[in-house]
Amino acid sequence: MIDLHVVPDEGEPYNLHITSRDIMAWERVTKGMTFAKLQENMSFTHLYNLAHRAASRSGKFSGTRDEFEASADLDIMEEDDEESDSADPTHAGA
Repeated sequence: MIDLHVVPDEGEPYNLHITSRDIMAWERVTKGMTFAKLQENMSFTHLYNLAHRAASRSGKFSGTRDEFEASADLDIMEEDDEESDSADPTHAGA
């Protein structure tokens, strides 16, 4: 669903996959928000909340959301980044 690269202040960076379970749990406690609304207007407040849920679920972080927010940077990983770099149509047949 959403892939992030997490860079903690301490420890090694890691990739994090936010799953449908994380999003469903977030929707239940975030009044008026849905995944569709998140996609239309993504805020880092919501993204950190989702990332904390996923990191906790996967055992990569064991602290509070406030501790997570204060100790890690997030980078959104785009699915097409690798494909667009390697599939340059201007070099086809070269």
